[in-house]
Amino acid sequence: MRSQNEMLWLNSQSFRTRLTLQWLLTFGVLLALALTAVYFGMRQSLYHSLEDSLRTLAGTEVASSMDGPQVHLHPIDSTAIINSHHIEKFVQILTPDYEVINQSNQLQSREPLVSREIAQTALSGEAVLTEVTLNGEKGLGLSVDAYGQYVFVVAVPLSDTEETLAALRRTLLIVGLIALLATGLVGYRLATLALRPVDLMTQRAQLIGRDHLKARLAEPVTDDELSRLAHVLNEMLDRLYQIIESHQQFAADASHELRSPLTSLRSRLEVALRRTRSAAEYRQVIAESLSEVDRLTRLAEDLLELARSDAQRLVLDLSEVELQPLVAAEIVRLQPEAAARQVRLSAEINPSLTVIADETRLRRVVGNFLSNAIQYSRPEGGAVSVHAGNGGNDVWIEVRDDGIGLDAEQQQRIFERFWRADKARGIRTGGAGLGLAICHEIARAHGGQIKVVSQPGHGATFRLCLPAQIES
Repeated sequence: MRSQNEMLWLNSQSFRTRLTLQWLLTFGVLLALALTAVYFGMRQSLYHSLEDSLRTLAGTEVASSMDGPQVHLHPIDSTAIINSHHIEKFVQILTPDYEVINQSNQLQSREPLVSREIAQTALSGEAVLTEVTLNGEKGLGLSVDAYGQYVFVVAVPLSDTEETLAALRRTLLIVGLIALLATGLVGYRLATLALRPVDLMTQRAQLIGRDHLKARLAEPVTDDELSRLAHVLNEMLDRLYQIIESHQQFAADASHELRSPLTSLRSRLEVALRRTRSAAEYRQVIAESLSEVDRLTRLAEDLLELARSDAQRLVLDLSEVELQPLVAAEIVRLQPEAAARQVRLSAEINPSLTVIADETRLRRVVGNFLSNAIQYSRPEGGAVSVHAGNGGNDVWIEVRDDGIGLDAEQQQRIFERFWRADKARGIRTGGAGLGLAICHEIARAHGGQIKVVSQPGHGATFRLCLPAQIES
């Protein structure tokens, strides 16, 4: 497990460095395994070759020493050719009683080269390969049976083999270090090339600020992970830009809408204070000021409602709401306004029709639909009707008028905040262009939607669709 200091050091390095180090570590482990396999494979091959040579030498020694009906000993050669190299050879002949009766002249001791157990095993007909000591040096010996009468021990020193293996170890170590160094340099270069698009995106992202909100990341032409990352980030920046633009526009529009009633209120109060007035005149000024305060209060409530919706904190008080009495109450409330414009109000709703909704906010949506229908209906003879029903998984309420209607562009923008189809009429009626935007947010909070069907000069139909069952 890595120590805390190692973890802190790795965390302090750049991603390029960490990537190179991890690649070096992985490659180093694989290289070490490969070189280890090469070394032990070569070692195994050398020992197998040596063993085969010993078996050949032992067979030759046995055949040349016992090539007649009588056992006879011959001068033992001191060298042998193994793998095209002259190697010093040691031969020792033992009796079944474990006595040395002959051996190579270069052997300095008459002690048996192998143990008694190995000699007995060889006499049983099994050739035994074992390490031996040759004049104080390590060697490899093969003990074989000679017709059950003698044990021939043929041995060669391992110095040449060990030197070959030592040279192989040095070579593999040097090759491994060179390979690691080359891999580290190549890995760092490849990491640099691979991360160059990331560096470019980082530099580009640093330019995106208050004065460069429309700047975007350069997308690589290759269809790979970095290209898709840049594309996703650009889409995210587009969404953020739209949100920022929307909020800036919202703040500007809200400031403008607040400035108008505040300016009007201030002007009335300043005019009232310029000279002494009668009680009736003061009451008129106060009444007009209260009207502006009411307008400011409604605007503040609308802004607060939209802010709650934007923050996903529009809490609904859901209950089963009967639609007929709710619509009837709104018609009664707006009847004076409709009568002033000579607009007829009517409703056709099944008394048993109910919906699960927030009654206060549902009342606000219906009231806003009716108020807009009255304002934009034909004066002196216009008609506004309310209908409701259910179908499938939805309960719907719609308000129809026979007024000026909306064209396609107006239908697309009608739910934008502070947008009014007729700005002059909005000023006269005191509207801020937030009513339908709030209705849209209320419908969305219920999991429903608002649909608009209209043609210029042929009236408009606003339909609120709510799910029959609201998921909690």
